Parts: sequence; structure tokens; C-alpha cells
Amino acid sequence: MTDSDCTTCFLCVIKLLTVCVLCRPFTPDELRQVAQTVSSDWNSLGIRLGVSSADLDALNRQHSDSTRAVIAMLAHWMQLRRQYATRSALKGALNGLGFGAVATRLFEHD
Repeated sequence: MTDSDCTTCFLCVIKLLTVCVLCRPFTPDELRQVAQTVSSDWNSLGIRLGVSSADLDALNRQHSDSTRAVIAMLAHWMQLRRQYATRSALKGALNGLGFGAVATRLFEHD
């Protein structure tokens, strides 16, 4: 992602930063940690992120392992929502599900 790709935050839009911490891409480790944390409640996370119930059902059928299902759901969310699939959005969804401590730990530098 470059500054020209970012339209989600003021800092990137006015080009003060190449990509600010709120807009930088997720690391594979961060996605794995989210998946392991919410594995039992991943459908609720998907709904909060705007993934349809039909898409969640399809992902559930495709992946018997919940960690893989969460990672697939997050990848689908990022593709579906594009510039709105931000670190801030994921952090807010995690907070809304009661995973605030995990969100803070994962995104402490954001």
C-alpha cells in the first residue's frame, strides 16, 4: 500500500506519512493471533466486519478448522471492504466482542 492507495485516514490523504500506523497492512502473525483468539466466535466477528451470513456459511463449509476459517474470513473481508478493511475497523470489532485486551495488545503501536 502506498500513500496514493490510502483514503481511510487524514494523515495518509494529506501525505504526511507514506502509510500511517492505522492504515498499514496486517502482518500474517497478527492475523494468526486474531484467528486463535476469536476462533470460537469468528462468525460474530465477521458480522461486525460486514461479512454476510451467506459468505460466513460458505467459509464455515470450506474450512473445518476454525483458525483457518477466521483467516479466510479476514482475507475475504479485506478483499470485500478494501480501503475500509483497516486496523482501526478490526480493533473496533474486537473491542465490541469483548476482546479489548487482545486488540490493545495486537495493535498497541497503532
